[in-house]
Amino acid sequence: MRRFLRENIGWKLLSLAVAAVLWYVVVGEPRYAASVSAPLEFSNVPRDLEISSEKPDTISLELEGPAGQLDQQDLAGVIMVLDLGSIMQPCEQAFTLGAGSAKLPSGVRLIRAVPSQIRLRFEQRLIRDVPVRVRFSGTGSDGHEARARSVTPSRLRIVGPESRVKEVEYAETDVIDLAGVTGEKVFRVGAFVADPQVRFESASQVTVKVGPAKGRLSEGRLVARRLFGTDGIRGVAGEFPLDPKTVHATGVALGRLASRLGPNPEVILGIDTRESGPWIAAQVAGGLVRAGGRPRFAGVITTPGIAYLTRMNSFVAGVMVSASHNPYQDNGIKIFGHSGYKLPDERELELEAEIFALLASGTEPAEACLTEDPGLDERYLDFLCSTFPHRLGGLKMVLDCANGSATRLGPALFERLGARVEAIGCSPNGRNINLDCGALHVDLLCETVAASGADLGVALDGDADRAILVTRSGQVVDGDGVMLVAARHMAGKKELTGPQGKPTVVATVMSNLGLEKALETQGIAMLRTAVGDKYVLEEMIRQGAVLGGEQSGHVIFHNHATAGDGLLTTLRVLEVMVERGAGLDELTGGLRRYPQRLKNVRVRARQPLDELPEVREEIRAAERAFGDSGRVLVRFSGTELLARVMIEGADGGQVDEHTERIAAAIQRAIGVEASGPAA
Repeated sequence: MRRFLRENIGWKLLSLAVAAVLWYVVVGEPRYAASVSAPLEFSNVPRDLEISSEKPDTISLELEGPAGQLDQQDLAGVIMVLDLGSIMQPCEQAFTLGAGSAKLPSGVRLIRAVPSQIRLRFEQRLIRDVPVRVRFSGTGSDGHEARARSVTPSRLRIVGPESRVKEVEYAETDVIDLAGVTGEKVFRVGAFVADPQVRFESASQVTVKVGPAKGRLSEGRLVARRLFGTDGIRGVAGEFPLDPKTVHATGVALGRLASRLGPNPEVILGIDTRESGPWIAAQVAGGLVRAGGRPRFAGVITTPGIAYLTRMNSFVAGVMVSASHNPYQDNGIKIFGHSGYKLPDERELELEAEIFALLASGTEPAEACLTEDPGLDERYLDFLCSTFPHRLGGLKMVLDCANGSATRLGPALFERLGARVEAIGCSPNGRNINLDCGALHVDLLCETVAASGADLGVALDGDADRAILVTRSGQVVDGDGVMLVAARHMAGKKELTGPQGKPTVVATVMSNLGLEKALETQGIAMLRTAVGDKYVLEEMIRQGAVLGGEQSGHVIFHNHATAGDGLLTTLRVLEVMVERGAGLDELTGGLRRYPQRLKNVRVRARQPLDELPEVREEIRAAERAFGDSGRVLVRFSGTELLARVMIEGADGGQVDEHTERIAAAIQRAIGVEASGPAA
């Protein structure tokens, strides 16, 4: 034996060396970490059930493996697949996202999934037919009104979760422009449903035959609204329409409407920090109880928090008592349907009629005792955290909560994610909401960011549905800047959707031309709507866009929310900063703001501008002067007898000159001489 070992020692040493090399190659190869955003897919989906709760489109995965296996090309095929084979009937169930759900390349291991668990609610699938409502803009030739003579088909079949489908009253068409229409004309247009979880069973296009109506278009064509404005009911607390009787009647009317959808309907209520909030909420709740409803009180919470909780739970409706950025003397009542969207116009008019009937009957107000449910705002906080797949690693930020709804939630959110937060505007006393602080007053925020050397400053408004940001260098970043940062990043990740697959952002007519130019350089289209986040959201749904907003800081990330959300907006900007490894100064580079001027002229009547030769010529002269390097917008206000002249361009002097010339022409033609033009 000894002789055998001595004679074969060379071979044995060689074998040991080969084994060591093979062991190192197989086991000892260095392993690396990588992060990837993987689409979430479902297998064995129950045939007659629908997922009615929000579900993430992607899951953030932290992976480990050999360098060669972590190449982006190899990771492009990584997906998470959730098996729903165990679901046989309507229920709510939590699912853990672990290694068993991940489809990974060989040799790659899942370290962590964010979120690691999701809760899904399953409802019975419902199919029903709904009528088609045709939407028009503009007027026919010579001011004559045009109307739909026929709509084919007049009803469309929709499908989705039972609770969502029951809420849909109609499908709406894309807007048909009636400008210059004479005689009969046929339009082929698409239709849509506001709730993204409800879809059409088949084609969603309709044919609309339009013809002239008798008589000329009158000023009173629109139904007068005495209570609801573009953002719910708003006024001075204690005075009509926010006096106790009207507020209580609003609760009764909403309770009766909710009771039609089922017995003992639950409605969630929230307030901001105004001193009038508690009694207004108590009167609304008293009305709900009188009508057979069950109020649940979230306490002080943000408006988007109420929208989220309404659509993610069994609440038939949600009510937020807030006047947003207004001073403390004002307050308001915003109402959301179960889908998380604001009520459609028809529902609001129905509520108005019911409210006035109750007031006429002499219904006396009565408050209900409200007990805050602290678990409700925590659910919203958990949701916000689940949308952010990173840690902030000690990033320093200054957060101005405007002494409003986000006073507790805002600092808690960012501290939970690892940021060092210096909070200002977080001492509400009932009367200091929005007072020299928040999104409309950023001077203190700019000073605090500079003094503290913070990486970022964020200013929210009273109900935290908007955010204005401040860079390390002290530059103010409004909604236009946020949309640019988000659009570039989302387009790079193939997450920015739009019509015909073209990356698209939806903004309003007030967004700066500089944003449009900056997006063009990235191959991103920008669509404009009338002013108002309601109109932005409608256009986003029609176009299949996931990003839109207003210059004022209302930004909608529709893959996460149904409304503007200042906290969610901040998280999306922080996500870009972390993933790009860049500050906000760098990320907003390339946004050149064109000088912009807005001037209002009080008028006697809304006479078509094309019928005013001098005004028409001044507008055309301005358009020729600016060409593609400027924008000329002249329109009438929808709520007041005002003509609005807005011009922007590269040369500020030229902008001022043409603004004044057009405004003067309007003043001479149809202006109210006694009051003169209003700047």
